[in-house]
Amino acid sequence: MAETESIQKMAELASQEIFSVVGWEHLKLMNQNWVCCEPKKHRKQKGVKTHPSDAVFKYLDPYSGEDIYVNADLKSYAKSTLKSTEFTKTLRDLGHSTECAGKSSDWKALFVDQTRNHAVIGMLFVYNHDGGYDKDFGGELGSISPSKLEFDPATFVGVVGPQRVIYLNSLTKDLKGLQADGLLPEKKHRWFVFPHLSRSGAIHKLSPSVSLGTLLSPLLIVGYEFPVTTNEPSDHSGKWHRFRGLYAYYDGTGSSIQEFKYLLDYFFKYQLADERTQIVVNMIFPQEHAAAVFSWPKRSMPKITGPAPKTAKKSFKLCSEKSSFDTCSQ
Repeated sequence: MAETESIQKMAELASQEIFSVVGWEHLKLMNQNWVCCEPKKHRKQKGVKTHPSDAVFKYLDPYSGEDIYVNADLKSYAKSTLKSTEFTKTLRDLGHSTECAGKSSDWKALFVDQTRNHAVIGMLFVYNHDGGYDKDFGGELGSISPSKLEFDPATFVGVVGPQRVIYLNSLTKDLKGLQADGLLPEKKHRWFVFPHLSRSGAIHKLSPSVSLGTLLSPLLIVGYEFPVTTNEPSDHSGKWHRFRGLYAYYDGTGSSIQEFKYLLDYFFKYQLADERTQIVVNMIFPQEHAAAVFSWPKRSMPKITGPAPKTAKKSFKLCSEKSSFDTCSQ
C-alpha cells in the first residue's frame, strides 16, 4: 500500500512541477470523492455511488476569458505495467466524472468560484516513473472506439501521455533554466502568446496561462520583456529600451523544410517579430540535422501578393532575420 501511494505521489509531483510553470493554479483539496449526479448513466447504481477527483487545477482561458477547472486523473505506471494497461475504462470513468462535475453542486462547492464564468474539462495524466516506455501511446488511445467511452461528446478530456509528460517537463525545466541564467525575466514580466484566430478572437492575447489544448498542440510561444533598469543599454536616441523576445517551443523533429516554413509563416501571419523582438525556436526532440534544415527556409522568400507586397516582404524578412534555432535537454 505504501509503495502504491509513493508511486502515485510521483504523478502528483510531476504534474505540479509542470503546471505551476504554465500558469495553472493547483487547488488544495486532493483525492476527493463526491456524489454522482447521474448514477444510472454513469453505472453507479450498485456499490460506490461517487466519483473521484485526484486533483483539480484552474487556469484562465485566453479565448473565452472563463475560469477553466481541470478535473485530473493522475496515473503513474512502470514501463511493464503501462504496456499491459487498457485505458478504455479509465477514460470512460474520467469522462463521466468530468461530465458530472459540471453539474454537481457538491463538486462546485469544493472547488469552484461560482461568482465567475467557468467550465470544467478532464485530463488524464500518465506518468511513466521508471522510463523506457517506447510504444505509440497516442496510437493506443486512437484504437479505442468512441462508442465505448459513453460520455457526452461536448465533454472535453485531454490526455497527457508518457511522451508528452517528458516534453512538457523538458519545456518547463528549460524556462526555469533560462530564468536562472538571466535570459528570461520572472513570471510577472512574461506571457503566453494567443493570437486572434479567424473564428475566435483572444480576450487575452498575452495570457498568464496556457490552455490544456495548447499544451497538447505542436507549438507553444512564451513572450517576455525585461523591466527597465539602469544597466540596460540605450539606443542612439538616448532613450532606454527593453529587451524582449519570444521562445517558440515546437514538438516536431525538424526533419523537413516544410516544418520550419510553417513556423516562419506563423510568425509572419501574426506579426510576432519586430526590430526589438528576437524569436528563438526551441526543440526538444530534434533530429540530428534540424539546425541545418532550419537555415534553408530562412533563405527563401515566399510568393506574397496583395496591396502591399513590399511591406509584406520586409515583414517576412524581419521574421527570418529575428528567428534562431536552439534545443532543450530532456
